Amino acid sequence: MVLLRAFHSRLAKVTFQHGGTVDKYIGDSIMVHFGTPEPRDDDPVRALACAEAMIGEIENWNEERRAGGLEPIQIGIGLHCGEVVVGNTGHTRRLEYTVLGDTVNVASRLERLTRGTPSHVMVSNDLVSAVNSRGADATDVMPGLYPDTSRRVRGRTAPIAVWCRGATT
Repeated sequence: MVLLRAFHSRLAKVTFQHGGTVDKYIGDSIMVHFGTPEPRDDDPVRALACAEAMIGEIENWNEERRAGGLEPIQIGIGLHCGEVVVGNTGHTRRLEYTVLGDTVNVASRLERLTRGTPSHVMVSNDLVSAVNSRGADATDVMPGLYPDTSRRVRGRTAPIAVWCRGATT
């Protein structure tokens, strides 16, 4: 629990610094979204910058962990951009503010694709296009980001064009 709290705390701090919303903690994962409750034009840019900062935060933490004789932490991040349903769900005695929809599912499945690969991050081409359409260059926001082959994700009939960022530690 101490490790999970430290991990969640570091990633939540980075999320808040980039104006994101922490939706929930799911085991050793954190679900984050941008554009809620109020959308901003730069949401895709801030989302990608947040992912880059999360990688940096974990790299710094891993340096501290190695110095203390501890194993490094590995992370995987999936990013996608699109419409979602936002609101409270659940029972009147236990409501949860969340986002739902295909966009959320695709982001989650992109994160799963990072497992067992040298890439920490898988970003949909939709998000890269959204970043670039806002006057930013996705490869400047996230150095080391490169176009990869299209990937199949569960629930989609056609492959999704993705961009990856390799591991540095």
